[in-house]
Amino acid sequence: MDLTRLLDVYKPEDCKWPIHVIGCGAIGGRVALGLARMGNTGIHLWDFDKVGEENLCNQVFERCDCGVNKASAVGMIAEQFCDARSIIEH
Repeated sequence: MDLTRLLDVYKPEDCKWPIHVIGCGAIGGRVALGLARMGNTGIHLWDFDKVGEENLCNQVFERCDCGVNKASAVGMIAEQFCDARSIIEH
């Protein structure tokens, strides 16, 4: 997914506050990945639920993520697109 066209509207370097994504399921997981792909840093992920098989059909996870905390799983996926130190799971 190429989100560079959005950089005309929003520039990550202009963001002066940390970004908090509360809930890393169907919507939050995609939001977090989109923000990471745009180059945002300091993204805080909040979700205390674990990935289950029921999440595989409509969320960003794969079978190997089952049993892992959703925030941690999204953080590991997002690290592919940005600096590993910029994702903080809670």
